[in-house]
Amino acid sequence: MIIQKPQLGELPDWSLFPQPILLLLFNEGSGNKVFDLSGNGGTGILTGTAPTWGVGEYGPVVNLPSTNEYINVLHKPVYDMPFPCTIFGRIKPAEAETTQNIITTHTWSGTYYGYTIHLLGGTAIQASYGDGTGAAPGDRKTKLGTTALVNGVWYDFAVVFHSAADFTIYLDAKDDGGSYSGSAVAVAFNTSPLKIGFDDGTTDYFNGDVDFIGMVSRGYTASQIAQLHQNPFPWFRRDPIELWAAAQEAAGIVVLRRRIEAA
Repeated sequence: MIIQKPQLGELPDWSLFPQPILLLLFNEGSGNKVFDLSGNGGTGILTGTAPTWGVGEYGPVVNLPSTNEYINVLHKPVYDMPFPCTIFGRIKPAEAETTQNIITTHTWSGTYYGYTIHLLGGTAIQASYGDGTGAAPGDRKTKLGTTALVNGVWYDFAVVFHSAADFTIYLDAKDDGGSYSGSAVAVAFNTSPLKIGFDDGTTDYFNGDVDFIGMVSRGYTASQIAQLHQNPFPWFRRDPIELWAAAQEAAGIVVLRRRIEAA
């Protein structure tokens, strides 16, 4: 695929696609900060011993090696998303057989708050929300998908929390089905940080690469999830030929490109 991440300083056009409340593209490529392009100022801090930068299919990515590394984003009231809402991103696990946190919007502190997306070891993506009343199964609502992720493979994931009793897990724009557990009927929030790759109270550090993470205070439709899978950066104006070629390659069609030499 030839789609590339927007360059640093390239401004989004929110008229092209619904605006996120958090958009971390990890296009910095160096340093210990990742900047929120949504306009809400949610700067992420690379934390721990050895988070490093690498190169993915679209450009720079962050590698979290699961020892004590994660990305910390200070709480903002805008992250207290009511239903419906959407959390999306792109990851490449290196240890899919173990349970690990992908993102939690409100850090666990003995009580379930906010939204959490885990990779449940050897099983599938698990999404949940907490009602702020405790840490028992009845204090959260959880859905476990059906597809076991494979090490070394990039996955686009999205979870749409339609309501307290209905949410959809997407893998590469396909509904992954799944089953529910827990009996919470409302989501509650606190003022603890948002974390990518870790959640306090566990040792479930993510092991692998993170390409981008976003949150939207609305429920993306299946069509919008499909658009996001085809073009992960729909808020930025791209060359139509670039998008066409990417679509052809995604469909398994070889696209020949002519290299133009300088005179």
